[in-house]
Amino acid sequence: MCCIIACSGVSAQGNVKAFSHVSVGLEFLSTTGFGLEVATPLSSNFAIRGGISMLPFLQNYKRDFNVSVNDGILTQIDNAIANYPQIKDALLQQGLPTNPRDVNTDVNTTSSLGLVNGKILVDIYPIKKYSFHLTAGVYIGSTDLLKTQGTMADAVKVLDIVKENGGPDYLNTPYVDGYQLTGNDLRDVKGSLKINSVKPYIGLGFGRAVPKSRIGFAFEIGAFYQGNPKITSNNANVERFVNDKVTEAIGDVISQWSIYPVVSLKINVRIF
Repeated sequence: MCCIIACSGVSAQGNVKAFSHVSVGLEFLSTTGFGLEVATPLSSNFAIRGGISMLPFLQNYKRDFNVSVNDGILTQIDNAIANYPQIKDALLQQGLPTNPRDVNTDVNTTSSLGLVNGKILVDIYPIKKYSFHLTAGVYIGSTDLLKTQGTMADAVKVLDIVKENGGPDYLNTPYVDGYQLTGNDLRDVKGSLKINSVKPYIGLGFGRAVPKSRIGFAFEIGAFYQGNPKITSNNANVERFVNDKVTEAIGDVISQWSIYPVVSLKINVRIF
């Protein structure tokens, strides 16, 4: 807003009138992904642009997390299988092990990156005849930077079969050591890496958003602030589990994601 107010005082002195031209920019190489922008000048020293960018990779990243299962519960399930022959028959029909210690207890997860942002930026050209510029504005996007969803499928099937065939109900009994996760919790393990939806941005670069000729290139480097990423879930036990496992998987990188670097290369085409 300060930039726009300032430009109103210099626009009369410049050679370019506000909104006299429109250009379209294609962001084909950037740390924020592919993008599309529309820009217009406010004066010879200022231009405003808006657009959208999307980082397409890491949409279905699969990872299995090994967990420690409560041995006491496994012993109880083993006794239930021995005492209820129909449970063993049902497990065999489903192709599942009849010994609970042979059941796959890995939590199978799928993660997706949600780096999709709209943006409103103002370019400031300190010397109007040169293309060097400072940029300020905001990126606006989803608060979910990373979503994770998983399940312990085979273990949940075993617990269901035990209950359905007359055995005890272990679905609400803590099953995973250290996290108090029950069978029902393990049906749908959900978590997300939360960031701010509004991200202030500053940068600098070369090239004009609205080129003087028909086609121009622009390079920019900067960063936006997205807050300290935080793992969240609608289940406190699941949240603790996902927080530990995701942190274990990607280390201290999470704590460094409050500042996201932006390096961008664009081609801009002036429409009129």
